[in-house]
Amino acid sequence: MSSGTRKNTRPPGRPSKLTEETVTRLLAAIKAGATVRNAALYAGIGESTFHEWMAQAREESPRPEFLEFAEQIERARAELQVDVLNSVMETIRGGFVTKRVTRTGRDGEPEHEEQFAPPDGRLGLDLLSRIWPQDFAKRSAMEVSGPEGGPIELATAQRVQALAGRVAAALAAGASDEDVEDAEVVGEWGDGQ
Repeated sequence: MSSGTRKNTRPPGRPSKLTEETVTRLLAAIKAGATVRNAALYAGIGESTFHEWMAQAREESPRPEFLEFAEQIERARAELQVDVLNSVMETIRGGFVTKRVTRTGRDGEPEHEEQFAPPDGRLGLDLLSRIWPQDFAKRSAMEVSGPEGGPIELATAQRVQALAGRVAAALAAGASDEDVEDAEVVGEWGDGQ
C-alpha cells in the first residue's frame, strides 16, 4: 500500500443506508409525531434497521455516526414532546383567538369581532394525572362481596393444609387426580360453608 492511499475503516459490503437524507427524513417524521415504524417507512428503511442503528449507538465503543444518529433521534423526540406540551398548555390556559371576523359598519368603518377559547380545566387535570399520577390520578373505590352481598370467605392456612393432606391420602389410596379434584371441590366449598 502506498503512502498516498487512505485506509478504509469501514468493513466491505453494501453501502450504509445511514445517509444524511435518511436521517433528515427520519427526524422530520419523528418531529411530526410518527411512530418509529412509519418514520422508518417514510425514510426508506425498515423498522428493524432503525432499531439496529439505535442498538449500535448503545454498544461499548459505538461508531461516531451511530452515536450522533441516536443523539439526533432523542433530541427530535424531546422537541416533539415540548411542542405538544406547549400546545396542550395553550389549550388549558385558553384565551387564544378562535375566530376573527371583520365587517363594514354602518358608518363604513371596519368593525372587528374576535372570539377566544375558554380555559380547559379538564384537560389540565388530565395532564396533571398523567405527569404526576401519585398526586392527581383518579381513584375509584371498588367493593367486592361474597354471595348475596355477604362477606367473602378466605381459605385459611389450616384449611389449605388439611385439604392438601386429604388429597395426598386419596392419591396414595389409588384415587385419580380428577376424582380427588371433583370430590374436594364439592366437599370443601360446595356445601356453602
